[in-house]
Amino acid sequence: MKCLLNHNRTDCNIDFVGSASRPARFWRWWDVNKDFKLGALISSEYAGTEAVNRYLTIVLNGRPADVYDVKFRNQEMTFYIARDSTDGKIHYIHTRPGPPNDEKMYLFAYGPG
Repeated sequence: MKCLLNHNRTDCNIDFVGSASRPARFWRWWDVNKDFKLGALISSEYAGTEAVNRYLTIVLNGRPADVYDVKFRNQEMTFYIARDSTDGKIHYIHTRPGPPNDEKMYLFAYGPG
């Protein structure tokens, strides 16, 4: 998580591969537009590991994920990070606005499941 929020793409020793490469690039390549929209980082807390459920089946291909509650000055976001146990690389990342307990509100956006 720190690697994504530090905005320092050269010092990050974590391999983001597959479906995680594009979302990781978004967070590692910071610019003034993101800084203005989100504001300064206030806090980042581990919210727990979430077992596979309907939401994770839709957004992370049914992978369990470590969940983080990240608060910026202008917005709160939830990060889902799924690390592959076989190679240690991160294959899936999903972010959405709001705190971790708002997950059920976002199921409607993906249709019936």
